[in-house]
Amino acid sequence: MKKFLRIGILSFILVFVLSISVFADSATVTYRIMSTSDHGGIIFDEEVNTDTSKTYFDVLKDICDNDSSLLLKYVGSGASTYVQGIGKGSSEKDIQMEKRYLPNEKYYSGWMYRVNNELPNYSAGDTNKAKVSDGDVITWYYCCPAYTYFPKLESNDITQDDEELVVNVKAEKFKDVWTWQMETVDLNEGKVVLEYDGESIEADIVNGQAIFDDVSNYRGKTVNIYVKEQYYEENEDPDHCLKIVKSQEVKFNIN
Repeated sequence: MKKFLRIGILSFILVFVLSISVFADSATVTYRIMSTSDHGGIIFDEEVNTDTSKTYFDVLKDICDNDSSLLLKYVGSGASTYVQGIGKGSSEKDIQMEKRYLPNEKYYSGWMYRVNNELPNYSAGDTNKAKVSDGDVITWYYCCPAYTYFPKLESNDITQDDEELVVNVKAEKFKDVWTWQMETVDLNEGKVVLEYDGESIEADIVNGQAIFDDVSNYRGKTVNIYVKEQYYEENEDPDHCLKIVKSQEVKFNIN
């Protein structure tokens, strides 16, 4: 009798779980995974078809499960899920793991994720808070939190005056890593990219602005604009780590 009762309970749970997946809405999300420069840089940047029953972590795991070259190491489940490492390659040595950044162990580094430019304060596997929505842009990036800038680019940061296009660039960085206190600052280095039909031009960021002097060739076109990723050089601390995360791409109509 107890055996049949257990089978009945398990069957009910299975039907319940399957029903959640069947009746979930489909969702298309943009997923980007950015490692260090010596571990491949941007190792994934694509739109992914999924559904709203999945968490941000579920989609990450699906991506890695479906691509034998993408490696994932994590512990826990649900709200306690913690991503320890992601990599591209064929063995565990190719996984970029969290650590105190070598060789001097001065810098803490590890994997973080953003959703639509915002930094969540909960696990990517939290089934109550971390469900995907259609149109989400999810970025996993390996960083040294106190030294990595995350640009927040929106359409209202871009203005056009005849042939000149001005992009105002602000970024978030940690003011206090241990309390997760963030500050917003003008980005004073790096490059902004204007991209159209497979071709691109770049402008340097100076004092929080990137200025394209002449965009007349793009009149009547809808272009993609974003802040380009940048890494610390080998002779810098913390070397190879992300200095500037690639921003969300913004579509802009050139008049």
